Amino acid sequence: MPGNGGSVFATFYGGGTFTTYRWWPGGGFVPVPAHGAYLGTRVTASSADGSRFVGDIMQHMSPVATVAAVWRQGMGGAPELAAPGVWSLNAISRDGSTWGGVDTAIAIYREGVRTVLAQGSGEVRALSADGSVAAGYGEPPTGSGLGSAFVWREGVGMTFLAPVPGFTADYVYGLTAAGGAALGISVLRNAAGQVVDTGLWTWSSAGGRVRLEDPRPDLRPVWPQITGDGSVVSSIFTPRSGSGASESHLHFTAAREWVRFEDHLGRFGLSTEGWQGFRVSGISDDGLAFTGTAYYQGVYQHFYARVPGAVTMATLALAGLAAWGSRRRRPR
Repeated sequence: MPGNGGSVFATFYGGGTFTTYRWWPGGGFVPVPAHGAYLGTRVTASSADGSRFVGDIMQHMSPVATVAAVWRQGMGGAPELAAPGVWSLNAISRDGSTWGGVDTAIAIYREGVRTVLAQGSGEVRALSADGSVAAGYGEPPTGSGLGSAFVWREGVGMTFLAPVPGFTADYVYGLTAAGGAALGISVLRNAAGQVVDTGLWTWSSAGGRVRLEDPRPDLRPVWPQITGDGSVVSSIFTPRSGSGASESHLHFTAAREWVRFEDHLGRFGLSTEGWQGFRVSGISDDGLAFTGTAYYQGVYQHFYARVPGAVTMATLALAGLAAWGSRRRRPR
């Protein structure tokens, strides 16, 4: 969701391929330009004004194979393919100058020019507004394996964060606009590689790592986000038991409290009757607009909600196409 939520990118599946559309409140759907004979498009991140966005395009479906792509001309042109070996682009700076993702090394691209931040496998998942700070996860020089959180600062270099005790891997999922604070998740896996526990935290160079307690002991986080000013953290939570519906909760930094997404909308008089299983996958920089997927009257749909003021709740749907849930990969 670019900037303050003026538009939304939603990916749908139909006819054996994926298609991403851009949607405006009060407007309509416009398909994101594709590339030649490739099967489909998936947008993962956008600049603040929505003029540039990144993601991937499908080579084939079985097995799934993608090539990273960047739309530098917005809706006015086909995507440019990234360098070989770049599977997907998952982050772009708010000014649109810098992007990053899954690469053969930990790297960023500035106006298409590749800069390697560190050798080894990894992924850039978040960038500051001007691209001078990058964060994600990768393999540090010590060779401890993929899953060490990092923050890179221009002029300072790479910092791999110390592991969180009791967990086997750490991942950064978001940065504030200035790059001063990072939001991450720690994962504990058993001998079979199954995730058995997760935990949220924030990190800054001044204050170090601060653990965010879960809203309830029966829930664990799976996909967190943070607003540009760091005032709101959003996360999807799943039952620790392994059965039951997912929930989305918002953490308000000033009040130090978690609020269930439906209850937050209810504070502004917005009814969620008929909706179930909210999975918030996008939050605007001002913390007022939200998008994601949920079941509306039993049908899986994309949704858009904005508070306060002119409170809206919109169902994003296209005939013959099914909503595609969060396409960002969970921790490996």
